[in-house]
Amino acid sequence: MSDEKGRDITVSRVLDASPERVWRAMTEPQALAHWWGPRGCTATVQKIDLRPGGEWIYRMNVYGLTSFHNHSVFTEVVEYERIVYTNGGGKEGHGASDFESALVLEPDGSQTSVTFRIVFATPFFRDQFARKYSAVDGGKQTLERLAGYLAETAATGA
Repeated sequence: MSDEKGRDITVSRVLDASPERVWRAMTEPQALAHWWGPRGCTATVQKIDLRPGGEWIYRMNVYGLTSFHNHSVFTEVVEYERIVYTNGGGKEGHGASDFESALVLEPDGSQTSVTFRIVFATPFFRDQFARKYSAVDGGKQTLERLAGYLAETAATGA
């Protein structure tokens, strides 16, 4: 993910949870189903093989109206610190959206700072994706949903 200038979308949030709890929420299929994606979306994880070269296959359902197939391949996995993956997929019957993503966790006292970065091949593709999918706001909503999930599950000890 080098030379990203003008090609990336980055959102961050400090979460009230340890890196271990955030990691579990990011890597367990049943947890991802509760928070992955912007408001109005649900994710159905079909496969997650969390290792370099492993696949993450899921379907993002948007407002129950349309479905996006996602096929990612993990390129770097550092437990409790970082997940990097390539993403290929798209709306049923349409072309793929190809980019590289990283989820980076950093301890921040009793909290965890999470940065979600997407890097595209060119600034043009970044701009197109950002407009078409409201990607910056969608990224913020995704991290907001993660914060909500972590708050809900803290009460149950999950």
